[in-house]
Amino acid sequence: MRPNLACALRVGALLACSMAMSGCLNEGLIKQPELTVIPGLPTGWSGTANTSGIGTTVTDRHGGATAAYLSSAFQVGFRSNLQLSQAVRADNYRGKRVRLSAWVKPRNVSNVVNSGLWMRVDGPGLTLEYDHMATRVVSGYGDWRQVSVVLDVPANAIGISFGAHFQATNTLLVDDMLFAIVGTDVVSTNTLSTPTPDSRDSATIEADYAQRPLSPVNLDFEGLVALGSSATARFARGAATPLRAVRARRVSIAKVPEGPGATRTGV
Repeated sequence: MRPNLACALRVGALLACSMAMSGCLNEGLIKQPELTVIPGLPTGWSGTANTSGIGTTVTDRHGGATAAYLSSAFQVGFRSNLQLSQAVRADNYRGKRVRLSAWVKPRNVSNVVNSGLWMRVDGPGLTLEYDHMATRVVSGYGDWRQVSVVLDVPANAIGISFGAHFQATNTLLVDDMLFAIVGTDVVSTNTLSTPTPDSRDSATIEADYAQRPLSPVNLDFEGLVALGSSATARFARGAATPLRAVRARRVSIAKVPEGPGATRTGV
């Protein structure tokens, strides 16, 4: 069997297992276009590793050539628990208010625990400020819309961690993030009434952030996941139609179907 075909069949098998677990919840799905996806953490991002549930797509994006996706469609189980994350040192932001914003698009998102952006400001043995959009989760379906979290960075801040998370069913698309200093006229979304103890001690937190950059990278998700040289060349040529099976080292671009009813699940 050809490797690319084998990959596509594996994706189909995972989708079938996922549908078996949650098919009764998909009766009202809104049919949406297939996604062509490149599984794997985007360049410069960390988070949930060794899963096809995170990657980039060339099919549906807010701007540029690609957007990020977080999806339960590749996971056998009721819903996913996925996270994209970055961290930066606080040097350039102390004493300032910062806003993390992004354009998001939910694709039949349901069974939500978490779905949206998150940001945390870390200090010496403390979480100084935090918001993960718990009261304004991104769910259902719809077009691209902008969401944000806003936190203050105190003088004793060591670093800032942020990203997107998805503990839900189906798929969330994320694109064109911005990380910017804003004025105090922009309302803070901090959910902590007072700093809370961190499980890590100050030395551990400082050592971790000492390895981090001063500014975020690849917020628009245009940086490709690590591809073999031939795959990179083919992708860079900008084919007029989506590529169905470009090898990306141990994963492949795959066409993932979506539609209404219990026989398919949404991506």
